[in-house]
Amino acid sequence: MAKDYCIEHQKPVVVEAMAYRLGHHSTSDDSTAYRSKDEVDKWATTDNPATKLKIYLMKKGLWTEEDEKVFLKKARWEVLQAFSAGEKKLKPKWTECFRDVYKEMPSHIRKQMNEMEEHVKRYKEHYPVDQHAQ
Repeated sequence: MAKDYCIEHQKPVVVEAMAYRLGHHSTSDDSTAYRSKDEVDKWATTDNPATKLKIYLMKKGLWTEEDEKVFLKKARWEVLQAFSAGEKKLKPKWTECFRDVYKEMPSHIRKQMNEMEEHVKRYKEHYPVDQHAQ
């Protein structure tokens, strides 16, 4: 519909699209606490844009299960290589989690950062500071 409108009227169209986050928010999140497996499965199999595209391409003969298998194997290898390379690099200076939020750091955040800095200095044997930029 949007494409037809653009062609017919020679005008741009804004397309609002929605996708469902299948995974957890983070490694510390367990989304099963607030949504069911059935809900996630429904979105994964019926309303997932990637799944819809895969089905479309397969119907057109442009993608096969073998293509999928090869692609996923290669993608997994590339991700693992990227992780491996990243793990060898120094992590950012730990204070970046305080500094990289506000244009001007609020005083209560500055206080927290200073307290944390003193704590890390006092108990440095418990923190891997050598793995972070200085």
